[in-house]
Amino acid sequence: MILKQFSFLFNFIASDIGIKALDKARSKELGFIAMKPFGGGMINSAETAVHFLNQYPGIVSDPGFEKIEEVAEVIKYSSEMNFSNMDKKNCRRNKGRIRNKILQKV
Repeated sequence: MILKQFSFLFNFIASDIGIKALDKARSKELGFIAMKPFGGGMINSAETAVHFLNQYPGIVSDPGFEKIEEVAEVIKYSSEMNFSNMDKKNCRRNKGRIRNKILQKV
């Protein structure tokens, strides 16, 4: 059996393009691997990052871990399917902060 999948950058910072890529993968019946769910280390809330991804059933996340504690934290939040109003507020606040940080480097 050959498994077909598509890997793409997907987190709440790059949600617009990530959702388009996810929709395209699904239309082609491909599996979807969400790369950089923590924005390459720029997203520091595992709870918000994981809850964001949990809105999209059937995707697999590919976070890069540096510490065993990070693995435990993601596992803890992975079973929580609730993307709360607080998570949405955190996404909006952090999205602006992180985008500004990126633009300062350019």
